Amino acid sequence: MGRAMEELESIKTTAEEKNLQTKYLTKAELSHKIMQRKMEEKRIMEKAALTHKQRVEKFNEHLDNLTEHFDIPKVSILGIGV
Repeated sequence: MGRAMEELESIKTTAEEKNLQTKYLTKAELSHKIMQRKMEEKRIMEKAALTHKQRVEKFNEHLDNLTEHFDIPKVSILGIGV
């Protein structure tokens, strides 16, 4: 989680550097950039909240819930089916 916080801090520092350029932006452009920063911060915090093991377990649960529409059906000697 420390790495995510470092990334978040680096984003904030680069945002402060870019703050000097905001005087040339329109209101819509400025609000768009602000929303992008907020969404990026949220994404980083969500990603840092789960460990790799937890993400794998969540992904496996997702795969278990999918339909078996694209699975290859089993074939026996007699023909279709088991």
